[in-house]
Amino acid sequence: MTRYVFWDQIPARKFLDITIEDIDNEEVVIVRDSGYDVTARLDIFCTIKCSDGNKDGGISFVNNNDSVALWNDGTNVLTLAVAANGQATLQRTAGAVTFDITLRAIWI
Repeated sequence: MTRYVFWDQIPARKFLDITIEDIDNEEVVIVRDSGYDVTARLDIFCTIKCSDGNKDGGISFVNNNDSVALWNDGTNVLTLAVAANGQATLQRTAGAVTFDITLRAIWI
């Protein structure tokens, strides 16, 4: 049996394609606490450029009420976090550089 999903039947948007520049120690909200909350897990595919010229990227995920380091060179850390309420944020949690990131995020 095949299940068809039509555009008018798709629930609240649960994906994001975005580029964010100059991420520093100020929290950047990418999914706010709203009807579009992360209710279980956030998956991302990203490319990151550090202000010192280094680059990296990859695939990662984070569950609610947890965090993951997307970048950690031993001095500088870029952290993706999802709060218990479903809000997702990016933030430099160590070091002094800034980060540019392009990401595709999907969540449930």
